[in-house]
Amino acid sequence: MNEALFAEPSISQPLPHSIEAEQAVIGGLMLKNDAFDSIAEVLSERDFYSKDHQLIFTAMSRLSAENQPFDPITLSESLQNSNELSAVGGAEYLVDLASSTPSSANIKAYTQIVLERSIVRQLIGAASEIVRKGYNPLGWDSSKLLAEAESRLQEIIENRPKKGGFKEVNSLIKEAVERLDELFKNDADITGLSTGFSDLDKMTSGWQKSDLVIIAGRPSMGKTAFAMNMVEHAVLNQDRPVLVFSLEMPANQLIIRLLSSIGKIDQTRMRSGNLVEDDWPRLSSAAQRLKDKPLFIDDSAGITPLEMRNRIKQFTRERVEQLRQEWHLKHGADIPADTEALYAQARPGMIMVDYLQLMNGSNSTEGRVQE
Repeated sequence: MNEALFAEPSISQPLPHSIEAEQAVIGGLMLKNDAFDSIAEVLSERDFYSKDHQLIFTAMSRLSAENQPFDPITLSESLQNSNELSAVGGAEYLVDLASSTPSSANIKAYTQIVLERSIVRQLIGAASEIVRKGYNPLGWDSSKLLAEAESRLQEIIENRPKKGGFKEVNSLIKEAVERLDELFKNDADITGLSTGFSDLDKMTSGWQKSDLVIIAGRPSMGKTAFAMNMVEHAVLNQDRPVLVFSLEMPANQLIIRLLSSIGKIDQTRMRSGNLVEDDWPRLSSAAQRLKDKPLFIDDSAGITPLEMRNRIKQFTRERVEQLRQEWHLKHGADIPADTEALYAQARPGMIMVDYLQLMNGSNSTEGRVQE
């Protein structure tokens, strides 16, 4: 065994940072105050490595919130009022920052450098914490450590700047007209994923992308059967993967239900195994129809929303890699970069969870609604 693979971590070098980029961002903001709002959407004071720069950026935030300009004079006054001026190097340092920055033209590029270093530091911090807990578990088993690692990484991912913001009405009108034109040219009444129920399809035009549908009802009213009927229709009539999270019923029981429904076989006989002679050809035909279909069932009990999301992402990554390999074997070359339609086949067309109330919250302090 290679002992080096299991050597204790030893990190003595300083954390990644760029003081020059941080100085350029702060100096650029003093030269161009109106850039602050767009920069503040990307950076917070925590993204600065230097404590001095954290304090200065916080002071800028205060002045901006009060619609006050910020330059070496106003920043000095603000920091003096909070007893932090000497901590940042005094008014002289603020003057140096403003005078040493020739222009604000490259402030976005400098901002990106500061952000990149910050994200790497967060990753190092999360990894170091997992290493520390690994060496001093204090009751933490490997599954808890994995969950903690996933949670910390997901937190870093979610805290990254999000693309988005307000859209002007003209661009929205253009998108709406293009969508209506697309629907007009489509002769089919179903514009999304068919539910398998004609009346429901008429009301919804099929399930649309990003639809969140909750099937509610009293116990034993057929909620699972209804949902599985839609799963069956999706699996048999489209090529996108269908994922089922069954937190109560084992996967083999769900498959028995599907075979019973597809083959039109009495479920009581299917559950007991007392099939009559006419049932066997129906069962064989149903199994043949379901074979090789993109249906995937996870019957793990008590998983959390975070674990579920991570499993979906992992499934999609593995599915993409599988499609790459299939393409390479078929065409003898790497998959072209512009084959978005092929990549779309890896993304689930439907995800069914049975049922929501059996999911565990990722944080015991959260209420049920927040979970």
